[in-house]
Amino acid sequence: MKRVLISVLPAVITVLLQGCSSQPARVDQQMIAGEQLKNNQQIQQALFAAVQQTGTALESLSEIRRAQYPKQEVMPFLDIHDKGLSKMVSIHWYGPISSIVKDIAKAVGFRYQEFGKPPELPVLVNINYPSASALVVLQNIELQANNKAAIKILPQQKIISLRYLTDD
Repeated sequence: MKRVLISVLPAVITVLLQGCSSQPARVDQQMIAGEQLKNNQQIQQALFAAVQQTGTALESLSEIRRAQYPKQEVMPFLDIHDKGLSKMVSIHWYGPISSIVKDIAKAVGFRYQEFGKPPELPVLVNINYPSASALVVLQNIELQANNKAAIKILPQQKIISLRYLTDD
């Protein structure tokens, strides 16, 4: 009986394993390609919507920026020509306007004057020049100060003054 079982067992296992095997499922390549095209269109539509939203957000930010810093009619200090103000300076600064104007005046050999009452919230400027003339830096500061402070340069008297324009 054992012999019969040992000789029949491999045949039974083979038959059972043969029954478990199956033909690979046929994949319709056209159907897959159609689904991919549909998915690609959805992705493209989502990207297009994201681009439009980004554009709208950038336009809003631009309008806010223009409201904060209205366009000046002329660049400040174009009529000022002084050898001391041509001195190249390297400035990386974010902070109150008075400190940076005072430092620039000292660096170019000018006296610093300050007029008006400083506002409770300081007038902040962001300056980042690896190398620029002091006059260019002062132009940038004047533009950033907008309607909160004004810089006046008196080259003959060697004075740079800062006047606060706010009524806090």
